[in-house]
Amino acid sequence: MQQIPAGAAEEMIRANPIDGVVLLAGCDKTTPAQLMGAASADLPAIMVTGGPMLAGRIQPDAECVARRTAGGVSGKTGARR
Repeated sequence: MQQIPAGAAEEMIRANPIDGVVLLAGCDKTTPAQLMGAASADLPAIMVTGGPMLAGRIQPDAECVARRTAGGVSGKTGARR
């Protein structure tokens, strides 16, 4: 579903002769679409987010906890809640 907004973002980025882009997103649906468009345009991008997005707290699932206690995982890992 993000292919159309990503394509639109890519076309708007390519339509202007720029060396980089600052992306402003206000929702958790447009943020990945804009980043995908900038990546497709192969330009450096800075993302500034705001608006009604969830905080994105990370809660580790049982498999990650088991691997970490076994020593197979380092750093913060987990599934998004």
